[in-house]
Amino acid sequence: MAELLGVFPLVGRERDVELLDGLLADGERLITLTGPGGVGKTSLSRRLQQGWVAEGGTAWFVPCEQWEDPSSLLEFVADQIGGGAGSPGGAATQISSRFVAGDALLVLDNLEHLVAAGASIGALVAMDERIRIVCTSRVALRVRGERVHEVHPLGAAAQVMLADRIESSGSPRPAADDPMLDELCDLVDRLPLGIELAAARVPVFGLRGLTVMLRDGTASLDRSTNAVDPRHRSLLGTVAESHALIDDLLAETLYRRLGVASGAFGLALAAGLLDDATPGIAARALARLVELHLVTRVGDEPSFRMLVVVREHARQLLNALDETASTEQRIVDWALRVTHRRDPRDGDMTDDEHRAWMATVTTEAAAIQSALFIARREGQRGALRSLVGDLRPYWISVGAVREGYGWAETAARLHLDDLAATAELCFHASALADFSHGADVAMQWVERGTPAAEQSGERYFAARLAETGGVLLAAQGRLDEAEESLRRALRLFGELGLESFEWSSMAEIANVAAVRGDLDEAERLYAEIVEPFESAGLDRIANVIRGYWADVARRNGHLQLALDLVDRAERGLVGDVMLGDYPVAFRAHVFNDLGKYDHARFLAEPLLERSAAQGSSTVEAHTLAALARALHHLDQPARAVELVHRCVDTFALIGSDSGLIDAVELAAECTGPGTSRTSLIAAANALRDRIGARRPPSALARLPGADSVPAVTATVSEVHQWITDGSATQAGAPTGQAVAPADSSGLTTRELEVLRLVADGSSDRDVAAQLFISVRTVQAHIAHMFTKLGVANRTAAVSAGRRLGALD
Repeated sequence: MAELLGVFPLVGRERDVELLDGLLADGERLITLTGPGGVGKTSLSRRLQQGWVAEGGTAWFVPCEQWEDPSSLLEFVADQIGGGAGSPGGAATQISSRFVAGDALLVLDNLEHLVAAGASIGALVAMDERIRIVCTSRVALRVRGERVHEVHPLGAAAQVMLADRIESSGSPRPAADDPMLDELCDLVDRLPLGIELAAARVPVFGLRGLTVMLRDGTASLDRSTNAVDPRHRSLLGTVAESHALIDDLLAETLYRRLGVASGAFGLALAAGLLDDATPGIAARALARLVELHLVTRVGDEPSFRMLVVVREHARQLLNALDETASTEQRIVDWALRVTHRRDPRDGDMTDDEHRAWMATVTTEAAAIQSALFIARREGQRGALRSLVGDLRPYWISVGAVREGYGWAETAARLHLDDLAATAELCFHASALADFSHGADVAMQWVERGTPAAEQSGERYFAARLAETGGVLLAAQGRLDEAEESLRRALRLFGELGLESFEWSSMAEIANVAAVRGDLDEAERLYAEIVEPFESAGLDRIANVIRGYWADVARRNGHLQLALDLVDRAERGLVGDVMLGDYPVAFRAHVFNDLGKYDHARFLAEPLLERSAAQGSSTVEAHTLAALARALHHLDQPARAVELVHRCVDTFALIGSDSGLIDAVELAAECTGPGTSRTSLIAAANALRDRIGARRPPSALARLPGADSVPAVTATVSEVHQWITDGSATQAGAPTGQAVAPADSSGLTTRELEVLRLVADGSSDRDVAAQLFISVRTVQAHIAHMFTKLGVANRTAAVSAGRRLGALD
């Protein structure tokens, strides 16, 4: 007989219960709970049954997993709820008669193998408006009037549930912040059944031991408990039940082959695994797997993933059919096709082609990484070399430079006996290391690759290495050597007839001129090459150069030009995470020069966090400098000095002497007058003398008299000590215009501006719009005003301001 009440504790399902109770209360009469096996559909339906009974209603729970005939399902249900063979009328009438009180609920559990009975269930609901049915099924019934509610794996509540179950098994309760708790939940896909099965094994292996075993594949959760319900004894068993419902040969083939690819994937992988099936055919096979919850769609884009346990089951099928090796080769061959870029020697990709390529590679990044691992494991040197070469622009664009550098280093290690390959891979490694590890490491790759290029006759990569070497030498302050290397690259590209690369070398020569302080010459060269790049359809490269140009224009005092260039560069590099961050950093510097310190901070704070996470040391260093200067002028000297220390270290770490000069001069600006500031200026002058650079006009404006300070060489440690000593001697707030007290109120100039607008009746949003700052910044200024004036609200602040003469 059907059960009238089931009391099962639930964790993390409060929103589901609230929503479903609301749907039933609003008159929904057929609700189907769908989701992957083990996600907790049955437990959730029992909770609905329990709540219904607690409110005084009647509820029947009918488990249907043992019933196999869809055509007689209603007869089975009628018998289970007490309207069986002895009752008058057909099965539908018998079931309807049980709803006569109007406060009954019928739960039909595990209908995925009986979906053919959906029409009968729909007709049953349609015949009597008193009937309310909740079904659980891995697939929807797809009948009129059905409301589908998908039950998802648990979020953060998974850790709570796992800790509860571990404690109830007799083991000590793990700490809430134990990283193993979170990782184990991920390894079982945050499925409640997986959590139950894992908790049952913790007393045997321990939390850490089980996590490591599952991570390494030396343990599984197959038959982990002795649960009464056979479906709850094996996590893989629940997947096998869903797999048995696949009724399409292509979907079955795709399911198995997806077992070799981890992470998210897109339609391109599905088509590739089906021997380059058309997108339409691949989409239909994929749709069937999604319908059965063997594949899950993620995000708004057409991206999908398999749960860990589903992929394990698919992999087992591949192994059983001896198809693993052939499928892995399919992945490698497919990755070589989708990542392939036109050889730059045959003409660069247009911006539209680059964007389309980036979109595909981004969607399929996890599967492509699987191909990289397979190629490395199987010693497929040629495949690994091609993948590294094609993926280098992707790794730089999305900020995955450390990952890319690791693969380039691996590929180079496998090609020690091939000079041409060594030259190519050393170039890729140097380009990635410049972003991730700095100029010194990158230069080591250039020095290793240049002889290989010359000996193998690889003139193209000899030119690319010469250009990269010039960039790195400039960063190290070796300006004469840098220009010589860049002009060699310019000559080689000219001999090869590669015009766009000639323009690129000219841009780098302009960068050297900028480091020297020849700002007018640098601007002239930038202006000369931007238009040719755009005429060739290479807007992306043109906008990278605009970013460089903007920073030079700023240093040259051409602030409006700098803003215009940054605007165009940012628009042209939207979506390019790494390169698109440079114009943002340069814009923050421009805002500082314009005295818009709030604007600079607003841009720099999230950029600093992002660049640090991506491992982009160069962007991080520039951002540290911009944010430190902004905070110095916003009356936050302690944090400003902390960031200056980090800025000095970062520029020193990446081997950028030109950046280190800027950092030391910023340190001088942020310290109080005295011997420490003089020492810092002397150290900056020594660095300038060593690399033959002149100070730009903007630096002179910030540090008057700096040129008259004799140059004295210093170590980085000494610089840090002078920064610390100098910051300790500052008398109160920095001397920037934005924080100078204006009167006896003690308010800064910016706070007075805010107070005057508040006195005029402006809202926080109005104040923000008029002062070109964020609403949050306005609120921070108001909070500071309240503290300084000793008041608790805006009216009192205005009164106090008038009393002190601040509003006269």
